[in-house]
Amino acid sequence: MRRLVAKKGFTLVEVLMASVILIISLGGMLSLFFYCFSLNERSREYAMAIAEAQSKLEEMRSMASVHAEVFDLSLLTGKGVVYVRDTPIYPNPDPMHPELLEVKMVISWHSNRDGHIIGEDQDLNGLLGGGEDLNGNSELDSPIMLTTFLARRY
Repeated sequence: MRRLVAKKGFTLVEVLMASVILIISLGGMLSLFFYCFSLNERSREYAMAIAEAQSKLEEMRSMASVHAEVFDLSLLTGKGVVYVRDTPIYPNPDPMHPELLEVKMVISWHSNRDGHIIGEDQDLNGLLGGGEDLNGNSELDSPIMLTTFLARRY
């Protein structure tokens, strides 16, 4: 009489289920990898935009007078806008306390990552056009905005 020997191993259904679980988890990890890659790219663009704004602010500090202007970006495809508040926040004729002007720098650019425009300046001309002022403050806005105070020079 032959003895029945128990076969050891996995059934086809078990192997298929394990494969499905493995594929789903690898797909999730792969999408997470691509998401982190896009965040890294966006962070790189933001860092370049901040460097552009800081460079322009340093240039303005060395100028004899501060004025509103539009400038081209050198590291990104886009424009920067400088707003200067004409009303000084601290008017005092005493030379020990010069008048301080609020200088706001706004950077808008064309993202290389996904082709979108970052900031409200959708046509990248540095001017506030129709439909660009999304929050109604009569100025262009962007995720990259630097504000500082500079002494008014006479």
